[in-house]
Amino acid sequence: VSDGVYIVTGPLWLPQQDARGSGKWEMRHPMIGKPPQLVSVPTHYYKVVLAENSSGKHGQHSAAIGAFVMPNAPIDPQTPVTAFAVPLEALESVAGAKFFPGFVNDKRRAALDAAALSWQADGRSRLKVLDRMSVAEHHAALLPAQAAAPAATSRGNNSSKAAVAPPAPAAQDSVQRQQKTVNGEGAVHLCDVLACKLPAERWWENNGSGKGGSSSKGLPRSGSRGGKGFRQESAMIAEAAYADLEEYGE
Repeated sequence: VSDGVYIVTGPLWLPQQDARGSGKWEMRHPMIGKPPQLVSVPTHYYKVVLAENSSGKHGQHSAAIGAFVMPNAPIDPQTPVTAFAVPLEALESVAGAKFFPGFVNDKRRAALDAAALSWQADGRSRLKVLDRMSVAEHHAALLPAQAAAPAATSRGNNSSKAAVAPPAPAAQDSVQRQQKTVNGEGAVHLCDVLACKLPAERWWENNGSGKGGSSSKGLPRSGSRGGKGFRQESAMIAEAAYADLEEYGE
């Protein structure tokens, strides 16, 4: 539902507080290869999305923007993506780059960052904590100290088992129709206009049908439609893609 989408993605190496409880920060990440030819494995990956709305057909905003940082680790597909939303300013500090500087001025960045922290708090309040580490711990190096507290769970004492599972998808979608961006000068947070959620596990195996096995709505392979022509084949691909979008619910 956008006139154009721009995505910037890349790796991050983020520190963690040491396990001894000293409060000190240290960098820990695996390496692959054999010395001296070793490659550092990223601890996280980031993605920044800008979706244009230049035609004005999809609301009053001119662009929807969201920044997300996710651990390089298995993630339960029920985990709300909003739990991984981060402020642009924090991400820019650790990534060493400015994202979409021609559009995101200081006022827009402040409005988007406030909305990102609000969405993040919502996501964490509904979070099903991962066994390896809580999302709050994953983001400790990315957030201001005063914003690192919502719905955090600590390691030890089997805290992950005490976590409350997120509500049913319908309840999540009702939350994600809120407008959290204030005074964004035409920019709104991505989760204000889209349902920020993960696809089902191994969704690519059935083309997103969620029913297992092969899907009758799979996209046709190139040349599989005989002599019907490129334009007709493109129309069939588009029809199948839109059918999948409808099944996902936008």
